[in-house]
Amino acid sequence: MLKDVWPIDDVSDIFIYNERTGEKIEIPKERQYVVTQALAWTDLDKARALKPDDKGYMVTLALYMQDGKEYGFRYNPVQNTFDLDSGQYYANDKMLLLLKGLLEPDSRLAELDRLLEQARVEYSADDSAKSTKASCMIFGVCWWMAAIFTRGKSGLLFSVTYSFIFIMTVW
Repeated sequence: MLKDVWPIDDVSDIFIYNERTGEKIEIPKERQYVVTQALAWTDLDKARALKPDDKGYMVTLALYMQDGKEYGFRYNPVQNTFDLDSGQYYANDKMLLLLKGLLEPDSRLAELDRLLEQARVEYSADDSAKSTKASCMIFGVCWWMAAIFTRGKSGLLFSVTYSFIFIMTVW
């Protein structure tokens, strides 16, 4: 696991540097858990990209630690891979959605990220009516994803099954 190699728990800020546009985008504090969890639980053996591809473009993710140190790595939002010294590794779907949402805010994946985040926030609220609404929203988004991706319109794979299991535990 990557958490055994990097001090992921000590992250204070995360930025994306997009060399194509010259942008420096701060990942909001309330969403940084997406990146830290994705990195922490990456199995370096199973997530290795066996045939790395140069399609797409690269951005740099910079993790600023509480002790002042900085760690950086390259990320390809088209391939959803990040590049470490030991090779390229696939990131999870939540990291893809977050970073696409920040890098390409008008894309359909950005819209999906906003919907899922809104549902997560509403679900975590203490109000049961909002939680029910959020559960329905998550269920609807999963149906939407399943409908789009099973028609062969995209080759992207998402953890739709995980979302359905989550819904079943809520209901």
